[in-house]
Amino acid sequence: MSEQPELSIVSMAMDRASASTVLVRSDGKEARFPLGKDPFGETSTLSRFTYLPALDALLATTNAGDDIAFEMPVFDGADQLGGRLAVYLDQNKWRVMANVLTGIGDVSPQEDEAARRLVQWVRQGKIILPASARIMRRPPSGPTPPGDTSLV
Repeated sequence: MSEQPELSIVSMAMDRASASTVLVRSDGKEARFPLGKDPFGETSTLSRFTYLPALDALLATTNAGDDIAFEMPVFDGADQLGGRLAVYLDQNKWRVMANVLTGIGDVSPQEDEAARRLVQWVRQGKIILPASARIMRRPPSGPTPPGDTSLV
C-alpha cells in the first residue's frame, strides 16, 4: 500500500468579494465558509487577507490589486529581526509612503527621496517597517478616534 501524503493547510483567506473564508489544502482542494460579520469596513480599501502558514506571512490585497506583505511575529525566542533595524513610522508618514508608491497625492522632493530610500532598505533586508492593525484599519487622513493614543 502506498502511503497517503500528509495534508496541510497552505493558505487561509478572508475574501471580501465572495464574503467567505477560504481554506486551501496542500492537495489544492479548498473549503469556503461564509464570513459572518464583515471584517472589511465600509470605507476599507482592502479586498482580501491571506495568511500563508509556511511563510509566517499575511498578504493584504487592496481593491486596486496591490499586495502588501506582512511578516507575522514569532514567539519561539529567535531573533526575528535577523540584524535588521525596526523603523516605526507615524501615521502621517505611512500616508507619505502610500502617496510616493502609488503616485497619488502631493509629497515634497525630500519626502519622496526619504520614502524611496526606506523602500530600498526594506528590499535590501536592512530594515523592517512594523505596521500595527490600528494603522491598517484607520483611514490615514481621518481623525484619531477618541481614546486612541497609540500613535501620539
